[in-house]
Formats: sequence, C-alpha cells, structure tokens
Amino acid sequence: GLILFLWCQWKYGDKPTLGDWKNGAISGILMLFCGNGSLTWAEQFIPTGFAALICATIPIWIMLFQWKHVSGTRPSKATFIGILLGLAGVFLLLEVEKIIAHGSSNEMPMVLSSLLLLGGTMAWAAGSIHSKHSKTSLPLLSFVSLQMLSGGFALLTAGSLRGEWRLIQIDSVSL
Repeated sequence: GLILFLWCQWKYGDKPTLGDWKNGAISGILMLFCGNGSLTWAEQFIPTGFAALICATIPIWIMLFQWKHVSGTRPSKATFIGILLGLAGVFLLLEVEKIIAHGSSNEMPMVLSSLLLLGGTMAWAAGSIHSKHSKTSLPLLSFVSLQMLSGGFALLTAGSLRGEWRLIQIDSVSL
C-alpha cells in the first residue's frame, strides 16, 4: 500500500482529501481487515477448501446488498440461477463432505471460524459496493492505495496487539 501510494504521488501528484481517506479506509478495512483478516484467522481451524467454499458466497452477498441497500432493483432469475450454479460448482469441485470429515477434530473452533469467515465475506461484499459508489476524483490506483494503506494498517495494528511479532522466524524465510 505504501509503495503504491508513493508511486501514485509521483505519477499523478494528486492530493487525497479527507473524504478520499475516509472512503478508502471504510472500504479498505471492510475488505482487507475484515475480509482477508477473517480468512487468515479462520484457516487456522478450517480446511482451505472449506474456506474457499465460504468465500465463494461473496457474489451472493454483493447481489443481495446491491439489491436491498443500493439499487432496490431485484436481480433477474438468470442472475439468481447463475450465482447458485456457481456456488454449486464450487461445492462439487471441492468435495466438501470429505473436507469437513477430515477437518478440525475440535468442532467449536471450526464452527466459530466458519461463522467469522462468513461475516468476513459479507464485509468484503459491503466494502466492494462502498468502493464502487465512493465519490472521488482520484485515479483508481491512488484510491486503491488508500484502501491498502488503511486495511494494512488495521491488520498491522491487530497483529501487533495480538503479539504476532514474536512468531516471526526470519531464518525460515527463503530468498
């Protein structure tokens, strides 16, 4: 985020307004902190394939939020069918029953992680819609850099508060 922000400053010379920062922070925190953060945390307790299935619900949330909170226009039957077929396809490809059966031996963290991740997918959808409808005169990459800085700062803060710096093992990082 910082590298992109500095590059955009050099390339475009734009000056983000307080409104730009606010909109970038809202969508960045919803998508990166809530969305990616919940995925990262949940995958400690749920299998990756099951996490992928939960993340495949994002188009459903976008469709529902757009319909209920933005446009008010009901999606077509074809849209509903397309999204459900896509979700069913992910379900079939992942063989979810096997994934769940071989998942965590402790069901409570798996259930809580799944619910947290589902909330993260909703946050990602809300952040995507907010980003799409944010008023800004910035070039797209400049606005994205504000999102990345805000979401990254929130993740860095949460990780620091959780004490994750002590878990870093520099010697295990390959070139």
